[in-house]
Amino acid sequence: MKKVNTKSKRKFKSPKRSAITSVAALATCIAAPVSAQSTADEAEASDGNNDNIIIVTASRREEQSVETPVSLTAVDPSDLLDKGITDINGLADFVPNLQAADGGAPGLGNLVIRGLYAGGAATTGIYINDVPYGPVIGGAGNSLAFDGSLFDLDRVEVLRGPQGTLFGSTSLGGTVRYVTAQPSLTDFEGMGEFDLSTTRNGGTNYRLRGRLSAPIAQDVLAVSVAGYYEDTGGYIDQPVRNLTNVDGSEFWGLQGSVLFTPVDDLEIRLNAIHQESDFDNNAFVDFDPATGTPFLGNLTNTGAVDTPLSINTDLYSGTIEYDFGFATLTSVTSFQNIQLTANSDLTAAFGPLADFLAPGGAPHTVGFTNVTDTDRFTQEVRLTSDDNKNLEWLVGIYYTDQDTSARQVATPNPDDILLLDGTNFSEYQEIAGFANLTYYINENWDITGGIRVSDYKNTANTALMGSPFVIGPGPFPSGSRQEDTFVSYLINTRYRVSDGFNLYARAANGFRPGGANLVVQVGGMTLGDPAYNADSLWSYEFGAKGVIFGGDAIYDVGFYYVDWSDTQLTNVLSAIGGITNAVDGAKAWGIEAAISGEPIENFQLTATLGISNNELKADNPILGALEGEELAGDPDFSASVIADYIIPVSDTVDVNLGATLRITGDTSISYRGGTGVGGVPIAPANPFFENDSYAQLDLRAGVKFDAVTLQFYVTNVTDSDAYQSIFTTAPNLYQAAVLRPRTIGAFVRFDF
Repeated sequence: MKKVNTKSKRKFKSPKRSAITSVAALATCIAAPVSAQSTADEAEASDGNNDNIIIVTASRREEQSVETPVSLTAVDPSDLLDKGITDINGLADFVPNLQAADGGAPGLGNLVIRGLYAGGAATTGIYINDVPYGPVIGGAGNSLAFDGSLFDLDRVEVLRGPQGTLFGSTSLGGTVRYVTAQPSLTDFEGMGEFDLSTTRNGGTNYRLRGRLSAPIAQDVLAVSVAGYYEDTGGYIDQPVRNLTNVDGSEFWGLQGSVLFTPVDDLEIRLNAIHQESDFDNNAFVDFDPATGTPFLGNLTNTGAVDTPLSINTDLYSGTIEYDFGFATLTSVTSFQNIQLTANSDLTAAFGPLADFLAPGGAPHTVGFTNVTDTDRFTQEVRLTSDDNKNLEWLVGIYYTDQDTSARQVATPNPDDILLLDGTNFSEYQEIAGFANLTYYINENWDITGGIRVSDYKNTANTALMGSPFVIGPGPFPSGSRQEDTFVSYLINTRYRVSDGFNLYARAANGFRPGGANLVVQVGGMTLGDPAYNADSLWSYEFGAKGVIFGGDAIYDVGFYYVDWSDTQLTNVLSAIGGITNAVDGAKAWGIEAAISGEPIENFQLTATLGISNNELKADNPILGALEGEELAGDPDFSASVIADYIIPVSDTVDVNLGATLRITGDTSISYRGGTGVGGVPIAPANPFFENDSYAQLDLRAGVKFDAVTLQFYVTNVTDSDAYQSIFTTAPNLYQAAVLRPRTIGAFVRFDF
């Protein structure tokens, strides 16, 4: 079934032992000196040795990643294993301008590409194979970043820039695809791993994982099963309750796959995933935005109530492919259920109100519970032409139906006072048709156009009860309905200067549906509008990618500019907030660059650089923001260096010494306010805070005996307590997810 575009079979090899096959060059100083002739000479010198080149399907068509006319990083999961990476945070080290905003729990957080997020639903589409994961809108979709790094994967593809024509809505910033490994139709395969570590001032952590793949009927039917279990010790203390290491967690998952090829032209793939994570309490630190320091010392929070959290995910999918010769018909069907129960401590925000409503008693604590339940069905059918020399096309239709209930309850203690009990019921339906057409002007120059017409309907109904001091005097809107048709476009062109040296330019747009807010009031001020509008953007980019150092390194460098209309932003005026649309929207520009390979024999190097600048185009009084202020949560700079030195001891034994350094630049968490247009004073909605830049260093050393790998590691060697991501939970109270303290451990892995 696999078809690799013959025009994409360039004669160069991938970096030896390299895991990344489409990373961008560290700087234009690398790309600029690479003339067409020198690149061709390097490619010719390494002719024929390209076994390690990863084939990607970012365009829904198989091609080499270094030839795709899009800013793309493809990561081999074996490289993640070798470097001890087991979560999304580590994956981000390989990808320029990818930020993993840690939510304090595996699977909880937000993946942000190019800083294009400041509120609302997720702007990064997450796919498991060809199945979109998570809610389109609502259902905490902005904080559920599926972490597939421990599953049985063939590769991870990260596409930067809007992917609306092929991947639909909520892919404004880009798309992350976890491509699962297929069971082998010919061989029995497997892997087992045990990891044990300890965290400074925290608990002991251990992880078990394994995989088995077996042919049931040779060349016809095969199955695989994979699973993992993690028990992670906490490191956050609560002095108020005299508790230590309150944020311990359990995390486990199972994955099963079936591959069935009854005839040569037919392939059927089934995949099932179940994943659960349970946290005793959140892993946040409370700090004073005026000083940036924790109220009660490092690695502590002022929690007065338990804040457990759980996420349960079930996803089932089936893919059928039939090759007609002139084209391949693909049908992808999926169903998923995601349940999130998150508890937080809103004593600082609502404790005084509870004391006022029930005077004379003990001071009140206030727990806040958010329970969401999302069911989503998707169906996609597409027809993809065979590879040819002149014209390639793809057409398809897509449908999704999502039902979500989201309940939020604020419960004071000790008195039974109803502060807030609101439930939002929503249904989202979308049907879309899409098409891509690629025309080859000549052997080295092609142009692609794409279009997607999406018709969506989003209905929401709210049941709201509570104190008039919280929800206001009413009346309250009981429901909202949004219907719209959006057209996504794509045009890109690619020019092959020589074998292994490509230039590309791309223009694309995308959108994110609008939705409904849970409308409440605090102090007579309404927090947000009953509904907010869809937002959309256009992105323009150009870049270069290819090979250098005689084919032993791959690079990709690019520049982009974004014009973003009706930008959805979080409006947090108290502990409960909503989504609002920015006046006149926002704009963004940035540079992405990286290099990966083996420039010196046995020395593997990957380095990335991301620069992004996202700012408001007008004053936004409701946010307390001025024209030109940076969007909250966007680091202006990020970089990483991953280096490993391999010492061959014998034909079957290698020793490895490695290090990873990641740097994150300054990040504005809120807005400064000041004097707006016409001299109008604009007060910040929350105290301004800028998170300082920080660095994290990890070290590792190990030995590989043929099929057995033993590795020792130290993460966060300097024991930095920097803030990874920050949340506003009250006007003068911020919470941050901190870097896990220095952790020392080892793992052993068996492959067979």
